[in-house]
Amino acid sequence: MRRPQLFGKVNDIPLSYKFMSIYLFCVLLPIIAINILFFERISQTIKARELQNLEISLDRAKKDINGLIEGAVAINHAVATDRMLYEALDKTYGDPLEFYDAYNSLLKDKVNHYMPVNTQIDQISVYTANESIQSGGTTLSWTGPSGRAIGTNGSAATPGRCCSMLTGKRMRISTATIFRG
Repeated sequence: MRRPQLFGKVNDIPLSYKFMSIYLFCVLLPIIAINILFFERISQTIKARELQNLEISLDRAKKDINGLIEGAVAINHAVATDRMLYEALDKTYGDPLEFYDAYNSLLKDKVNHYMPVNTQIDQISVYTANESIQSGGTTLSWTGPSGRAIGTNGSAATPGRCCSMLTGKRMRISTATIFRG
């Protein structure tokens, strides 16, 4: 009986080449294929987890920023509706000593009273167009380079107008709320 030609050619291949081909096709290629599939699966899982962690971090940052802005708006509203602060800012002081007495007795404590409401706010500054008020501390003059008080649109401000600025640990929030117009 005659043997098929295929086995005749296999018999002519040296034994070391036969072992090498068995090793390549039965051991090395399956290991490489499994490693590639495993690597792809793990890298997709890691990428999905990293994206999820990134979304969580962004949501947390958004919540912190929204909390800071809401706190700043709440403090600004509280300062804007404080009648005693209005009266002290609208009053015309005869000399700086009279203003400093009013500042130490009322203004300093009134503005600093709102600090514990939001712990992320470091400083509250009240800007006013009242020329008899001395700049310093929490009360500052609201004047431009020409020496005239500036309104919200760059025009001259009327006496009694003022705004507040909140300075936070991470950012500065300028709230240009006009108390009186």
